[in-house]
Amino acid sequence: MSIQWSNSLIIEIAERRCIFVMGAGVSAGCISENGEKTPPDWEALLRGLLGAFADGAEKTIVEEMLVEKQYLDAAQIIKDKITAADFRDYIVNEFIRPKYTPSTIHRVLHEIDPKIVLTTNFDNVYENYCMSVSSDQGYNVCKYYENHALNDIRSTARVILKAHGCVADASKIVLTTWLLPSLRNIHIIG
Repeated sequence: MSIQWSNSLIIEIAERRCIFVMGAGVSAGCISENGEKTPPDWEALLRGLLGAFADGAEKTIVEEMLVEKQYLDAAQIIKDKITAADFRDYIVNEFIRPKYTPSTIHRVLHEIDPKIVLTTNFDNVYENYCMSVSSDQGYNVCKYYENHALNDIRSTARVILKAHGCVADASKIVLTTWLLPSLRNIHIIG
């Protein structure tokens, strides 16, 4: 099966005028260095974090929310109740220690060579891959809480915007309902 891309889209991509948005599905294809693990999906992530809870009413409520696929509500309770140390340990064990190899989509996206990639993924697989295979091209990684995004976008460097934070600082990872303060007043017309 092949995808038919319009000529105008091909030109926009070739001119590096497109912003590529990368979500969890891209990292889902990653495999750990030992070949035994993939990154957790939303439900597995939340269930893993729930393992740090003591049994009780809140744990039961979150388990019910997970069954109902109310992931953002469950994530809010987990984020409010889990200790920062337990959260960080889980993130390190699930996203850093496995040393995930890039997925096929990571590789293809890099070959397309976009100027800007916006990602909701807080893993660092894509940026590590980009830096390892083409560090001479220059990649700036900007997390949502940093203030150099506009300078990065105006520069000639390729930019990776981390909308939900990064494993490098687990305390600033976004799991809950949230929107960048600077994006609250942007309206998309299409």
